[in-house]
Amino acid sequence: WYQRRVREAVVSTQSTGSSGINAEYGGGCVDGSHQYLVLLYMVLTQHHVSSVRLGPLTPYTISFLRNLKHFFGAVFKIKVEKTDVDEPGNKKGLGSTLILSCLGVGFENMNRSMT
Repeated sequence: WYQRRVREAVVSTQSTGSSGINAEYGGGCVDGSHQYLVLLYMVLTQHHVSSVRLGPLTPYTISFLRNLKHFFGAVFKIKVEKTDVDEPGNKKGLGSTLILSCLGVGFENMNRSMT
């Protein structure tokens, strides 16, 4: 019983670690399961332009981008940056990454005390 639990824990740890490594090799700076959080923080910032480099977008991130446009009116500029697969120093033959940028909506917490 104990050995089976240890094996399951090791397998789950290995799969969790490999997903983060796969996101890094995908060319992005953020794991696919947390892409939406970065985009949300970019939209809610003050009136500044923010940008981030991401790997392939997950289906949830794509639908979240639609929701951000609907709720906040925020539109992202998406630039595909292709890299040469044969370029020296290119990890695992990366093909392309996405650079998303947007202008923050200037969200402020009105309940915060001003002292």
